Amino acid sequence: MQSDARFARRAQRVMRRFADRLGSPRDEAFMTLAEAGYALVRGTRARGDGLSTHHEPRVNRIALRSAEAAFDAGDLETALERVDALVRAHPDSIRVLRVRRDIESKMGALTAQARTLHQIDQLDPTSERLRAERMLMGRIIETSAGWLPRIPGPARPVVPNDGVILNLLKESLPYLTNGFTMRSRYNLLATRDAGMRPEVVTNLGFPRLLGPPPAPAVELVDDIPHHRLDLGAHHVEERPFDVMLEEQAWLTAAIARRVAPSIIHAGSGHRGYETALVGAAVRAHIRRPLVYEVRSFFESTWSADPLWNERGEQYHRRHDAETAAMQRADHVVTIAEAMRDDIIARGVDPERVTVIPNGVDADAFSPEPPDPSLRARYGLDGRFTFGYVSNLDHPRENQELLVEATAILLRRGRAVTCLIIGDGRRRAEIEAIARKAGVGGRVIFTGRVPHEAVAGHYAILDAFVVPRRDERAARTVTPLKPYEALAMARPLVVADLPALTEIAEPDARGLVFPAGDAAALATALERLIDDPELGRRIGAAGRDWVARERSWAANGPRFRAVYDQVRERWDRATAKGARR
Repeated sequence: MQSDARFARRAQRVMRRFADRLGSPRDEAFMTLAEAGYALVRGTRARGDGLSTHHEPRVNRIALRSAEAAFDAGDLETALERVDALVRAHPDSIRVLRVRRDIESKMGALTAQARTLHQIDQLDPTSERLRAERMLMGRIIETSAGWLPRIPGPARPVVPNDGVILNLLKESLPYLTNGFTMRSRYNLLATRDAGMRPEVVTNLGFPRLLGPPPAPAVELVDDIPHHRLDLGAHHVEERPFDVMLEEQAWLTAAIARRVAPSIIHAGSGHRGYETALVGAAVRAHIRRPLVYEVRSFFESTWSADPLWNERGEQYHRRHDAETAAMQRADHVVTIAEAMRDDIIARGVDPERVTVIPNGVDADAFSPEPPDPSLRARYGLDGRFTFGYVSNLDHPRENQELLVEATAILLRRGRAVTCLIIGDGRRRAEIEAIARKAGVGGRVIFTGRVPHEAVAGHYAILDAFVVPRRDERAARTVTPLKPYEALAMARPLVVADLPALTEIAEPDARGLVFPAGDAAALATALERLIDDPELGRRIGAAGRDWVARERSWAANGPRFRAVYDQVRERWDRATAKGARR
């Protein structure tokens, strides 16, 4: 037992030394969990009296049910207040602590949740609880000020190969086809056509963790090398974020030393900043500049609850980590003017922020007549058809507004059908909303549509609607699908959010309605029902604009100009430092 105690103290000192790297003020949660250093290594706790069996005390069931009822109703502040009173009365009740843990998780209160998890584990240690503590620590560590993944050994500067761009991407074709991977593909081709030599590194475990057999270490996609990072079949996705990023950083660094890029280019990751953290670690290791391409603002995606997704410690930590990643980069590329304004407002030098917008392959997406067999399949004959192409994962897309508008139009005597094209986690929920509204037969869910069949689905729409909610990311981030709809000469009807009206200029390239207003959306659609010529006019104007101003090919020279600027600035700073 004495040796166990000595080991625990040594592990504790190691954890505290690591905490010193996080800067000041030190994370209270980390210091609390440092006391569990022994447990994180051994999988059990050293106790003077050995491991004891927990005895759950009797608690006030009415008070506990009251706290749980507030939690179920979404009144998290009241729920926390009630459960805190119970914790003060019964600090050794695991049942009460679990309720507090769930409330803190919903509120994004990472530090408080870490303390609660630690209290539970102290009462009844299990390997599962230790794992939960460590997983939560990963979130805290990766969002701590100044933290970067560690690449073992000293820096190893490279002599750059002119024109080689090392692109760090979370995912890619051919394993996933979505807005992110399509933008990546077309921009890689555009930069190659502009004389650059792109190389790609995808996230650790991609694509094997999706289910397909392991990919080769390097595979050509459109004749562009794609490096796949994989630690083998024992590697699992559910591991602490900081551990995964450190593994990804040192594997990426080995590739970077071989290809010796002129520029490191990191695109937004699943949480946004994490790919830029890897890029910054590689930047310091090989001494080459970093461009960070911000494709969205992901800090609000931690919660699906619109009351909390822009609140709470987790939101603020992720926001600050994203801001730090932007400020640390040598240049920031983003996809819309509204996003550029947000990035500059975070303190990034305007001269280091460039908009390179989403685009479209105007040859792959061009006007075509609707396929009669496809219209017949969905029962659209004789009906005005509107819809949306998107994933059904995030509430931001607000497909339920399409359901509401359908119900309103049907009550007004309009012969309409709504087509929701795509699939995702929220599909069953939205289908249930349609059934409850009594419009299940007139809101058609297509499920996932193969990429090669998407254009045909655009062609059967009389209007393409983007019903996004009024939240921060929706106000600033331009989606890709409206560009494809414009290229197909489909009239756009969009919520009045800056990122959308930037694409669909009101009454020129689209119609606009107040975000969240189903009646106003229905009225906008009635304008197109009653005036088919209006739809043809704005559809043709949209096609002309997107083919002229938003082709993917135009992005090649834009990226080259950014890379040249960054390299010149880097070389100038390097030469100045060498003269000192």
